[in-house]
Amino acid sequence: MSTESPDIIRQDLNRYLNQIKEARTKALADEEFDLGNLDQKIIALCERIEKLPPSEAKSFGDDLQMIIDQLNQLETAVKTTHDA
Repeated sequence: MSTESPDIIRQDLNRYLNQIKEARTKALADEEFDLGNLDQKIIALCERIEKLPPSEAKSFGDDLQMIIDQLNQLETAVKTTHDA
């Protein structure tokens, strides 16, 4: 069974991170943003990572934490903008 290249998975991960960062910037500017089906994409990303050999999958730990951190920052930005 062949596994997907970690480099391709990382490219997608970085694209999703950029989407979240862009949404945060728009939220802070009180502009509309659309994350589309980003939640489904992240779920699929995690499933792809899970199929990698353990040593390669572990290398995504910090990146996945970054996604969580960016989503938390987006949530804070939305709350701050809407509370203002």
